[in-house]
Formats: sequence, structure tokens, C-alpha cells
Amino acid sequence: MNSQALVLLITPILLLLAVVTIWKWWHSLGNRRAPSDEKLLRAPGEWLTEQQGEIEIKIIMIMTGIFFGPTIILAQSTQVNLNGIEVAVCVVTICVAIFFMWKLLTKSSNFRLGLLGERAVGEELNKLMLNGCHVYHDFKKDQGGNIDHVIIAPSGVYCVETKCRRKRKGKAGRKEHEIIFDGERLHFPHGSDTHGVQQTLKNSSELARWLSSATGEKIAVKGILTFPGWYVSTRKMSKNLRVLNPKQIPTAIASDKELVLDSKLTQQIVHQLEQRCRNVKM
Repeated sequence: MNSQALVLLITPILLLLAVVTIWKWWHSLGNRRAPSDEKLLRAPGEWLTEQQGEIEIKIIMIMTGIFFGPTIILAQSTQVNLNGIEVAVCVVTICVAIFFMWKLLTKSSNFRLGLLGERAVGEELNKLMLNGCHVYHDFKKDQGGNIDHVIIAPSGVYCVETKCRRKRKGKAGRKEHEIIFDGERLHFPHGSDTHGVQQTLKNSSELARWLSSATGEKIAVKGILTFPGWYVSTRKMSKNLRVLNPKQIPTAIASDKELVLDSKLTQQIVHQLEQRCRNVKM
């Protein structure tokens, strides 16, 4: 009876794996292909979207383990009442699965928030294209990681880093919707840090080195750190970094009247970014 129950439990899993394998093989046949070989530009949060898909697969696998793991152990038991070892294995299996499930759900929630934040920023930045600017999203760095947004305007190249922070009750006397930037640190209603500041400066420096190497021209990159949904107050300006709400970015760039890039250098930069960011297959 137990062996029959085990077979009944394992058979659906094997059938599911077989169906997925056969579908992948069938879908990859030469007579089935995308309508176009042209690659698309990366969208805002492209990397987060890819990661979300991987997380969903892991969650399904863990849910399968939670359901089938203890059940298989029960089916294999030759006794009506489980012994201590079998009970312990069941409990440990469930606890470990729940622990990893909790971590994955938390990561999925954070990624979803980050994705929505990058999309919100992308909508604002795309408005700059009406003014002749070039906007790219989700630039993948050689060293790993990505730069959320890159803007090429007559006034220069801008590296935009998006941070989507949840709001919560802050300290007494602090506005719950306001971030204060003192030129070095970010002061939130509940505390302060430099995490986004340092990341933006680092990404700006790496992008400047890459573009300078790729074009053969010395190119400086200006950093912008943005927080969707937050009011940003700057108490002291920073030379290499501005902290803004996304809706402030188009105005800030448009108000920068310094002419840094001519049409020739702009096209060189655009060409390099096109090569790096146009890699999404249909």
C-alpha cells in the first residue's frame, strides 16, 4: 500500500517534468522562431524582471517540496505510527522550506517595489526624449550589476540611480515623506545612511571610464540619485551628485545650460550605449 502511494505521488511530478522538457524541445525546433531577429532595448527594471521570474520558479519548487516531502516520507514508512527520526525529518524539512520561502517572498516583494520604482522613474525620464535627449535603461556593467538609467543630453551624460524606499513612522519632529540630503548623507525620518549616495558615485565613475575607453574621448558623468514618492530637500549641494524626486529630473537637466557634448560626440556615445543596451530578444 505504501509503495503504491509513493508511486502515485511521484508519477505526477515525473509527468510534469516530462511535459516541460518536451515543450522546451518542441518550442526550440527550427521551424518555430520569433517574427523578428531585431533586438529590443532594455526596459526600466529589466534585470529585476528577470530575477522575479527566477524567484517564482524557486517558490514553486519549495512549495512542491513542502507538499510532497513529508508526504513521501509518510508513504515510505512501514509503520502505522512514525518513529522519532521520521517525525524529526518531516519537521526539519518543513521548517527549512518555510525559512527559504519567507526569504524568497521578502526578496520578491522588494524586487517588485524596485521594479515599480524604476518604471516610475523611466516614465519621467522618457519625457526628456521630446527635448532631444537620449535615454537608456538597465545598463549592464562589465563588473556585474547594472546602472538603472543613463541620459545623454547636450549638457552631458547623467547616471541615474533609483532607490525605492518604503515609508514608515519616523522620529519626533521629522516629516514622514521627506529626505534631507546634506551633501554627504541621506537623512530619512527614521535614520540616515550613505548607501544610495556611494552607489551612485561609484556607478557614475565606472560609466565615465567605460565611455571614455569606448569612444577614445574623456567623458565625465554626472550622478543623480532619485527617490520615487519622496520629497527631497537638499541642505548642501554636492559637486558630483544631485538627489532629486523623479519629477524634478527633467527640469534639472533642462536648466543645465552648459554645452558639454557636440553632435559628433553625442552620436559616438549613443552608438556605444545602443550596442550595450539593445540585447533583449523577442
